[in-house]
Amino acid sequence: MTRRALRLLLLLSSLLAAAPVAAQERLLTEADVVSSVLEASPDARAALADVRAAEAAVRGAAGARRPTLSATGSGGHTELLASSIGGAIVRQQTDSLSLGSSATIQTDLGTVVDLGLSSSVSMRTSNLNPASTMLNVVGPIYSTSVTLGLRQPLVRGAGDDASLGPLRQARASARAAELTRHDTLSALVRDALVAHHELGYAEATYEVGRRARDLAEQQRDEARARLGLGTGSRIDVLRTESALATAESNLRQASAQLERAAVALAALLGVSSERAPSLRVAAEEPPAADVAPSGLLVERAIGASPSLAALDAQIVAARELEATRRDADQVQLDLTASLGAGVVFNDASLSTFALPDGRPAWSGTVGLELGLPLGPGDAHAAREQASAQLEAAIARREARARSLATDVASERASWQAASERTELARAALESASALAEAERAALALGTTTTLALVQAQQDEESAALTLLRARADRRESEIRLAYLTGSLLEAWGITPEATRARPPASGDGGEP
Repeated sequence: MTRRALRLLLLLSSLLAAAPVAAQERLLTEADVVSSVLEASPDARAALADVRAAEAAVRGAAGARRPTLSATGSGGHTELLASSIGGAIVRQQTDSLSLGSSATIQTDLGTVVDLGLSSSVSMRTSNLNPASTMLNVVGPIYSTSVTLGLRQPLVRGAGDDASLGPLRQARASARAAELTRHDTLSALVRDALVAHHELGYAEATYEVGRRARDLAEQQRDEARARLGLGTGSRIDVLRTESALATAESNLRQASAQLERAAVALAALLGVSSERAPSLRVAAEEPPAADVAPSGLLVERAIGASPSLAALDAQIVAARELEATRRDADQVQLDLTASLGAGVVFNDASLSTFALPDGRPAWSGTVGLELGLPLGPGDAHAAREQASAQLEAAIARREARARSLATDVASERASWQAASERTELARAALESASALAEAERAALALGTTTTLALVQAQQDEESAALTLLRARADRRESEIRLAYLTGSLLEAWGITPEATRARPPASGDGGEP
């Protein structure tokens, strides 16, 4: 590398590090910007809230299948009129107290098991003879029974589509929410890094324009001085004034570009637009990455993209929902069975059952329940809706895969073009700077014209800006490719699990 080329690279580095204001704020590094954006972004907080909601839905779906225990207790007093032995109307009353409990269990195959235990005590009082005040008391009578009930769906609800479908759907939705959050964080890091480089490019562009303006102003003053001494011409003054006006216009455009870039970064950082002009970034130019061929990048993107993986999880959730809705659209045919055992006794037979042979009373039933919808109902419409949602989820996944492959190939081409432009622009800047230096020396010797010098200096400025833009485009393409292939968070050592501990940003526009 020649000494002139080395000086040019040092000059370009100084342009990248220069700030257009004298009183600089703290320079923000890429790491500063990434960390601040992840903390300040409402999108990150919303994605985390979606994950927590999906996890709560999983817990709810799992809790819906847990066994339930219920207990009841009641007491009563009843009075009624009855006929006595003589045909007279007498008053009777019954007092009772009962306690009961039951446990319900649902199996993975849809079988519902109910186990119940109940006990009661009752006492009946009656005046059998209206001519007497003597009351006849029957009781207390005690009873206890144990029941076992079974319900097995034979059509609707049979199998695990109805029983486990909601849980599987909730788990798939939670997975999709987590992957969507991963993609959201990756996109935020991408946007933060791109905004950082855009602001760095705008700062360097402004500095190039400021130096070009200062040089044009200096040459205008020198041309006026030569005109006053009689060694210059009015044409030289006009040419330098025109060059100065052009430089001023370019500087105004660079200033507006700098302001827009600062506002864009401030929006990501959660900083108010009024404080955006104080944002300054540290010049960071990592070595150019060795980007893989387009076909390999597409393969990586298809296999590792969190957005595509989230769509896969959404398809799983939609398929589970469709299976559940399809089951609910069938006829109801349930097999029911119950078995019970009970005893009845009073104070005179506490030690034995009040039934023959001292055994409990047994009871049992077996039956079928049939339910037929009279025409298509809401279950049929819900099934059609779920089928359409599954079809849409599959189509969205296919569209995203195509878009991902196109975006990767396009970004790879952009990176290749930016890399080639960078090398060409570096060589062009070296030549333009050498020519401008030669023209300045020739003008001092009087062997060239002001017009040639102005043109050479403008070519030098244009070459410097072209090189800055090419380097920024190359780096931004590398960032976007890392995002598309799902490796951006890993490259920065960021895990979605670690970011859960981040405190919510206050949103007050504080300093990043």
